[in-house]
Amino acid sequence: MAQYELHQFQDPAFPVIFHFDKITKEHSWSGGHWHEGVELLLGVEGETQVLQDGAPCAFGKDEIAVISSGKLHVFNGLSPCCLYYCLILSREFLENHGLPVAGVEFAPVVQDAQALKVFGEIIREMTAQAPYYKSAVLGLTLQLYALLLRGHQADARTSSPRQPQTVMALISYLREHLADDDAIGDACRAVGISRYTVCRLFKSYVNMSPVNFLNTLRCNEARGLLLMGKCNVSEAARRCGIENLSYFSRLYKRHVG
Repeated sequence: MAQYELHQFQDPAFPVIFHFDKITKEHSWSGGHWHEGVELLLGVEGETQVLQDGAPCAFGKDEIAVISSGKLHVFNGLSPCCLYYCLILSREFLENHGLPVAGVEFAPVVQDAQALKVFGEIIREMTAQAPYYKSAVLGLTLQLYALLLRGHQADARTSSPRQPQTVMALISYLREHLADDDAIGDACRAVGISRYTVCRLFKSYVNMSPVNFLNTLRCNEARGLLLMGKCNVSEAARRCGIENLSYFSRLYKRHVG
């Protein structure tokens, strides 16, 4: 079953996920997952294969694999040892800076000297973590994504299917209206489908109910407000659409810990 990956950023003001990964040739295909962000993988050693919505591609040293928003993907090692850097960019962050994400599809593998240079600068900033490195990284990620938009969008005629646009529209609506009293009902009406159909779609593509998904969004939003010191617990709960503080505490413990 396809697993939706809801990203939780340790610092809400720094919506970037970055890590160094290793897989081996013995690494078997596992259940695919998808998310709204754009995922970039920079090969360091070996050759890694990626299936994106069933379409295979491989990337190696000094190549960038690009996983477009909404793409179901899974990895497998083609070499004894595969090393790569992983960088995931928040859809909301990119769109808030005027860069389109929804409906944009990129070439699966990119060889671009300028993009490699910017990715290398991101790696150096994240590794050294000198003062103001987060601000530097955010600027570099915008620059890197702009380079991809300018020169590496896929030919629309060869684009493969992604998660149903209805699911993406529902998720976007719930993100934007998470504090509304009847957010799920309003999302159904906005997209033009029944609540039963929404439940079925979420079970198939998100692997959780709409209610659980909305509660997770609300708790993550509250976590961000609390971490940034913008309000106390009761105010954070109200701003996320939950008036009952006891109920909010139970939800927060379940979804955030």
